[in-house]
Amino acid sequence: MKTKKFFSNLLTTAIFALWLFSMVLVFRESPGSARDIPPASLGKPLEADTETWMGIYSDESKIGYAMQSLKKTNLGYMLKEYTYLKAVLGGVEKEIMMYGHSVLDDSFTVKTFSFGLASGDYETDLFGTVQGNLLEVELRTSQRQSKLTFPLKRRIYPVGVVPHLLVSQDFSQRKFSLATFDPMSLSSGELLVAVEAQQETKFKGKKLLVYELSLSFMNVETRMKIDQFGNVLWQEEPGGMTMRWETKEEALKMPLEASHSPDLLIELAVRSNLQLPNPRELSYLKAELKNVEAANFQLEGDLQRVISAKPLIVEIDNQRRGNLSERTPTEKETQPSPLVQSEDLRIKGQAEKIAASENDPLKKAEKLCLWVFENVKKDFAVSIPSALEVLRVRKGDCNEHTTLFVALARSVGIASKVCIGLVYKDGYFYYHAWPEVWIGNDLEGGYWLPMDPTFGQTISDATHIKLLEGDLKKQVEIARVVGKLEVEVLDYDSSQESN
Repeated sequence: MKTKKFFSNLLTTAIFALWLFSMVLVFRESPGSARDIPPASLGKPLEADTETWMGIYSDESKIGYAMQSLKKTNLGYMLKEYTYLKAVLGGVEKEIMMYGHSVLDDSFTVKTFSFGLASGDYETDLFGTVQGNLLEVELRTSQRQSKLTFPLKRRIYPVGVVPHLLVSQDFSQRKFSLATFDPMSLSSGELLVAVEAQQETKFKGKKLLVYELSLSFMNVETRMKIDQFGNVLWQEEPGGMTMRWETKEEALKMPLEASHSPDLLIELAVRSNLQLPNPRELSYLKAELKNVEAANFQLEGDLQRVISAKPLIVEIDNQRRGNLSERTPTEKETQPSPLVQSEDLRIKGQAEKIAASENDPLKKAEKLCLWVFENVKKDFAVSIPSALEVLRVRKGDCNEHTTLFVALARSVGIASKVCIGLVYKDGYFYYHAWPEVWIGNDLEGGYWLPMDPTFGQTISDATHIKLLEGDLKKQVEIARVVGKLEVEVLDYDSSQESN
């Protein structure tokens, strides 16, 4: 089957960096490698309400703006956040809107929060409430409401007040850690904050004392400059995108068209040293991955293996299938999740309609793969991918194709997982997601086979370089190499039969 010339992307990962540290909720837990802020010093009242506006830039092209306000009310502090992006993705202009609203008590402790992401046909909302030592979260899409519970050891603080915490400490805490809950990936992790430098400087004609900070979450680093009053002046994200303080009027002033802005997919992609002919037909690839530590990624698989650690060289051979796997499916790879609703009757009914006539797991998986390819329109989407939403909208990029496929596969008893990595097209390796399915008579004997429902490949071509496996939480970790990773193709072959 001829594959449409369409590239899918992990845009959620790339754009994620732009709002990660304004939308995350944080709670104090274990100190890790840095000290916690002493709790007795937290909650110093604000001297005045604050409102900050920032422009978002890729290189020197403006692609959006963000606003954050913190105001004292009779209910406590109200933290409001809004982000708007208008960017070119694969030559197509897209608009993305995000909001956050937290109700805090007098010590900045979160009582309730809401978070929303809307772009095109997709919209997702989260609502969280702290009940004692639990964080109860409700995830809402047009098709379903899911409730999740997260245990809390300490009070929750929105990361947007971290600059105010530093001000309340007179910047005496130079390094500290906070545990985080991220609504984008529905996961927790440790946030490390370090005050690295301070200097007097002129900003917008005013003399200010400016502090340089680094914030690290899941080994993804953001750099920030704030003044002595806690105002964020500048922020740099992975991949080189920046956020800059602006007046409200300056921030809201957007280009009429984004067509002259750089294409974010190309800006964040990895240029190849070679032009690969007929990449969708390649059955073998050997490549060196530079600026990547093998220990930080999941590079081994049944069709992909590491043949050298230093330099780091991987080999993908899609004729290697059939070997017994060293890693059999986990329960997580067979069960539903809040975004992979494989137990839902709508998912199960669609999967059975597609593959009910097949008993062989491989043929069943192939039918599901081709159905997703043929029935989900190729379009760049920015969403928190939900299988039920994709089944309704029938539109999206690799995240949407992969999420729907994984749900369909699990619903008919086929273990499936998400792979995150790179795929080659037109001189670049783009960040991409695709599924692997477990092929075998039982969960003890078989192998993992990569497929790509975005490209309509029942065996993915050899330009698919896997870096990680897992859900949205794993996709976040890709951001640590955006703008740093280099790929040098050492050898390739398309002489063997491939799909």
